[in-house]
Amino acid sequence: MATVKIIPSFKIEQYYWSKNISSVIGMDEVGRGAFAGPITAAGVIFKPRFKHEKLSKIRDSKKLSAKNREELSIFIKENSMWAIESVELDFINKNGIGLANQLVFRKVLSKLLPRNEKYFILVDGFDMGIGNHKGILKGDSISLSIASASILAKVHRDKFMHELASSYPNYGFDTNVGYGTLAHRQAIAKYGFCDLHRTSFNLVKFL
Repeated sequence: MATVKIIPSFKIEQYYWSKNISSVIGMDEVGRGAFAGPITAAGVIFKPRFKHEKLSKIRDSKKLSAKNREELSIFIKENSMWAIESVELDFINKNGIGLANQLVFRKVLSKLLPRNEKYFILVDGFDMGIGNHKGILKGDSISLSIASASILAKVHRDKFMHELASSYPNYGFDTNVGYGTLAHRQAIAKYGFCDLHRTSFNLVKFL
């Protein structure tokens, strides 16, 4: 039996737009499971019933090439309201990734929540305790707003990690962007941890 290919759409957003909720905020994060660096989240609001041929190219950021992510991030920023925020390593190591995940979403919402309009938040994954929202499993493969947020967050965080690579040449941050690839784990085993690694993750067990 052929596998049905799921393409992100505005189907979920349209339900809320039909309820006169003009601000449907799609949110996603990147870096939650990384060994090093910050966690970054983005939020995106498209105008109700927005149409453009490039929307058909939007996917979960993990399913796109770096070039396509870069091109789509420009398109998304030019055609939506958006915000990108990060929570840095010190907070993650002190408070854990769960609280960091909640905080980074709250930081994004502080930039995007409308003051005098009805709104609803679509979040990739599960309930993060952020109020008037719906957690959607694999939401970045279903909702165009969430998929767009995943693209903005990944492009932003990847660029940040690439910029740090020259200062930490032993760890390959320009390719693994902090995730626990085999080469990254081998580098940690050889050179030890650097000050970008997450001490709260007990990374020794992965080596």
